[in-house]
Amino acid sequence: MTNDTVAETTRILVFESDPGSRDQLISLIEGDPGASVIGAHARISDGLIQLSESFPDLVFLDLDQAGDDALDLVGAGAPGYAPALVVTSQSEIRALEAFELRALDYLIKPFCASRVRRSLLRFRSYRAALAAQALNVRLMRDLRETPSSERYLRRVAVPASRGGFGLLDVSSIDWIDAAGNYLLIHASGDRHKVRETMTAFEQRLDPSTFVRVHRSTIVNLAAIREVRKRSFGEHLIVTKSGQRLNVGRRYRERVAQVLGRPRTSVRAREASSISVGSSAR
Repeated sequence: MTNDTVAETTRILVFESDPGSRDQLISLIEGDPGASVIGAHARISDGLIQLSESFPDLVFLDLDQAGDDALDLVGAGAPGYAPALVVTSQSEIRALEAFELRALDYLIKPFCASRVRRSLLRFRSYRAALAAQALNVRLMRDLRETPSSERYLRRVAVPASRGGFGLLDVSSIDWIDAAGNYLLIHASGDRHKVRETMTAFEQRLDPSTFVRVHRSTIVNLAAIREVRKRSFGEHLIVTKSGQRLNVGRRYRERVAQVLGRPRTSVRAREASSISVGSSAR
């Protein structure tokens, strides 16, 4: 995988009414080499102009003093801009308000270095996922505008470990499985989480290289070691790495076709497994 971006410094705006807590939070944030506090205010009204002009990446918001002004903060930026939020409080009783504000994290005072660091890591993972999703949308849009013979993905954007994203060669993918609104891409022993639907992603993969074997699984034919016959007509794919993948009934015929074996011969075969050779490449 190639990493085509350098992790950006996270620009942070702090709203904290208590001077001691404010100084502590600023110190903990700036202890992270990838974070920078661009401003700190006791009240939301004091910082709305800076928010609207500087577009911080992340806002730490003291929910105890924010009250209804929290909504003013969320809507203070330009159209289409909403800062990512980490909310802080003296207790856990305002967690529902944090959820309604779609906060990335909820910190209880007094602050500690490990929890602030975890909030920053959570934001970077969130930002990397958004960047990868946006790039994949552009890649797929470009593919729709290319000739059909060239319309398959060669690289896919995946979040990088310390922010930003990398470009993964599609040929290195072993298999893909669904996880809610995300896909888990397994490649060369690593796992990458991207926000995409299985059907949309399948349409951008070369069908001579990848096959849908289950409603939640796509596999690279070159990664298949064997197909095992199980009881009641079920089949199991074993990859070269040893991963076992179930073949859904509705996909069994397609799997047989791409492996170069008629469905009837697969069903009638008495052997417990079918080794996959050059026909799966």
